[in-house]
Amino acid sequence: MKLRNLFLTAVAGILAFCGCDLFETDKPMLGITVEPDQVEIARIGGGCSIEIKTDQAWTITIPREADWLLVAPESGTGSAMVNLDAQANNGKLRSATLIVKAGYDMVPVTVTQPGGIDSGDGSKEHPFTASEARVWVNNNLASGETTKTNYYVSGIVHKVQTTFEGSGTYGNATFFISDDGQASQEDFECYQVYYLGHRQWKSGDKEIAVGDNVIVCGPLTLYNTTPETAGKGAAYLYKLNDEIVEVDEPDTPIAGEPKGDGSAADPFNVAAALDAVKNLTWTSNDTYDKVGPYYVVGKVASIKENFDAVGSNGNQYGNATFDIVDEGSTATFTCYRVKYFGNKAWKTGDAPLLAVGDEVVICSELMNYRGNTPETVSNSGYMIRINESTGEGGDPGPGGETVEPSGDGTQNSPFNVAAAAEAVKNLTWTSTTDYQKVGPHYVKGKVSAISQNFDASGEYGNATFDLVDVDGGSTKLTCYRILYFEGKKYTAGQAPLPAVGSEVIIYSELMNYRGNTPETVANVGYV
Repeated sequence: MKLRNLFLTAVAGILAFCGCDLFETDKPMLGITVEPDQVEIARIGGGCSIEIKTDQAWTITIPREADWLLVAPESGTGSAMVNLDAQANNGKLRSATLIVKAGYDMVPVTVTQPGGIDSGDGSKEHPFTASEARVWVNNNLASGETTKTNYYVSGIVHKVQTTFEGSGTYGNATFFISDDGQASQEDFECYQVYYLGHRQWKSGDKEIAVGDNVIVCGPLTLYNTTPETAGKGAAYLYKLNDEIVEVDEPDTPIAGEPKGDGSAADPFNVAAALDAVKNLTWTSNDTYDKVGPYYVVGKVASIKENFDAVGSNGNQYGNATFDIVDEGSTATFTCYRVKYFGNKAWKTGDAPLLAVGDEVVICSELMNYRGNTPETVSNSGYMIRINESTGEGGDPGPGGETVEPSGDGTQNSPFNVAAAAEAVKNLTWTSTTDYQKVGPHYVKGKVSAISQNFDASGEYGNATFDLVDVDGGSTKLTCYRILYFEGKKYTAGQAPLPAVGSEVIIYSELMNYRGNTPETVANVGYV
């Protein structure tokens, strides 16, 4: 007992001499704090930061499975900012718990990143992956249906069908993306997509290429059985590799009050034209509803192709594509491949040309392309008025001048155009390989428009043009891919060539293309 008491006394003396208290609790611990301790990195990739507050040396422990996460720096002394970065996540949601340690203190930090497979909703923050977009379109859209709002789709380009430069004056590109950049049945078609900033590509911009990491924004559609973006620049690149260009989402277009009955005396305004087509269906380029022809008045809001700029070989097509709008409204109507005054192809020297702000009247059949783009039926429309100019040749109007059918289709008594149209009016057409035809017959008429002349068809040696009985006639026959004299291909230097106003006789089988367009069977007829 004496020995135990002596030991305790000695220990107490030592502690008193050292000035320490083993049970002291009021002295502050150095410690560590981390803010925030839960962070999320965007699915499209990028970075964020956490702030470490301490006056000690610290380290960050990173789990082995978090090889997708870049942490810098991983250690240091004193307070610091730490950057966390990751690439785009096209897989499942992923997370990692980092341990920030200083002395004996440890703080867990949870880092998560949404993934394309289980978290994409098509928003900017959580884009669809290519495969996810494909599934969503197939599950939510009927054939020919298009979304009314924009969706974001991410992926890696594995095939380029048309580059921006390759699309010529249109300034868009068509390409295919997949989740991993490899061709698969789960890829997604990006159709006629505009450049970054939702604008047409211009010289000097980066071309699209295989391997590019992209995010596309725009309406989605089911074209026949193919999920894709809506065309004609409705969709655009939001992200191209590391470059992102933000675009203010446009407000819903505002249409004014519908006015007019679509007649020459009281044309539709744009609002009325939009109203006339809003419920029309569109399944494919061969199957769609249409109305008219009607007269439509509006102001030119934008010009995609002017009369003097159409065609890759000069002015051979003689038409223009532009948008019109009502005064004080933002809703537009597309005038697609509209011909010049008198329903004729524009030719060099004709005036006036279109300019933004011009007030115009057009006459055309109307449709709702892909169910979301009100526009004129291609090559069925023509100019009635540009400001105060009405051109020459008068207005044939929706009815135009009619001519009675004549001729029996023989060489001695060719059909006139009216008789050719009469001969095919009841023929059926299901597809480009399934249709009825008659003939061959001889048909005589005047060239009213030339889509492609012999000297511009290159190796094919044929031409495509329209015949009418009289200038401004309401009935026409499309001579489609007609061969030269004696059924031979045209060769350079041969003469004469057809010109607007030329009187010609052709010999061909005849059909009723799409059930509404009298024309020759391709590549069997000749001049």
